[in-house]
Amino acid sequence: MKDWLNSREAAERIGTTPRELRVFLRSAAGKAHVTRDEHDSYVFAPDDIPAITEAFTAWATKREAERAAKRAAKKESK
Repeated sequence: MKDWLNSREAAERIGTTPRELRVFLRSAAGKAHVTRDEHDSYVFAPDDIPAITEAFTAWATKREAERAAKRAAKKESK
């Protein structure tokens, strides 16, 4: 069994895209979940996926709520 997952493999397990996962990892909420290999690529321990999934889901929910509020405020100002 492979010791580490790459971004694509982790994103598949989390239920998102590799790009969206990397955006999360660069956010304040995601920084605690960052591990990099010798090539400076993100790597993930399979045992960490449940915790990352929980943090990612909370972050994505909050992000979408903020975006919706921003769209609503912009619509009201017209």
